[in-house]
Amino acid sequence: MKVKKNKKYSQNLIIHEVGILLRGVPIVSRKFYKNHEEDFKFILRSGVFTGLLHCIEEAMSPIEYIEGNKYLFVFSRDFIETSELNEKEIIIAYAVLNKNNTGKTDKIINKRIKPILKLVLNKFIDENTGKDFCEVTQFDYYKNTINRIFDLNFVIPDEKLG
Repeated sequence: MKVKKNKKYSQNLIIHEVGILLRGVPIVSRKFYKNHEEDFKFILRSGVFTGLLHCIEEAMSPIEYIEGNKYLFVFSRDFIETSELNEKEIIIAYAVLNKNNTGKTDKIINKRIKPILKLVLNKFIDENTGKDFCEVTQFDYYKNTINRIFDLNFVIPDEKLG
């Protein structure tokens, strides 16, 4: 799946972070900006996101994003087999973006962010199905894959991490 670059959507959109969660634990995370939050808050946020998504999806229907005062949290979910269980587990790709006040949030998320997150998640699943997920440092290599997949036109270069 290829995603076409479209600078029209990226002018006011800043991607702060892209990552993957399994069992409420961040498996891999690529931060594009200097520590916009402390690591402790990051771990808490990961657990809260996972719990909130599971709760909402059980009660209603799948949730695509959460809109806060300053940030948008966009999600894509799928299933992966791990070596620890004989059944598939929910795995979640997420992106943290600045809140875009252009009134086109749904369009930006559905046309740009969701397809890219789905690609990040599908590639991760293809490469890591059946693995043991107890030692998450083995997935650090995937930060480079996120860099290659994600449209870095969304990131302002003067503040971007290398």
